Amino acid sequence: MPSGKGISIVSTVRNEESHIREFLDSVSGLSEPYELIVVDAESTDRTGEIISSYRGIPDLKYIRKKCSRGEGRNIGASGANTITFYFWMVTVSFQMDSWIPTEIYCQVILI
Repeated sequence: MPSGKGISIVSTVRNEESHIREFLDSVSGLSEPYELIVVDAESTDRTGEIISSYRGIPDLKYIRKKCSRGEGRNIGASGANTITFYFWMVTVSFQMDSWIPTEIYCQVILI
């Protein structure tokens, strides 16, 4: 059972080439302890390439698997090392240095 401190940010993506770098940059600016789990639902654009080459997030997990958005969230959560999750859409950026989102598009789940 996960027991790590901090949070896990889980996002399911598909063909998000135009948004993924801005999303990763916004996450990399956070100061709280976190891990980012990105589940790629078999993108056909450069999404996977951009995620795989990104170096700004030390604890970035990239999983490529055919799935729905909900299945991707479950896949990401099952691989998490924390007990607190943010399920996040890549089209919404994080506000720097704060766990308060710039827009309310997330679900916070405490287990």
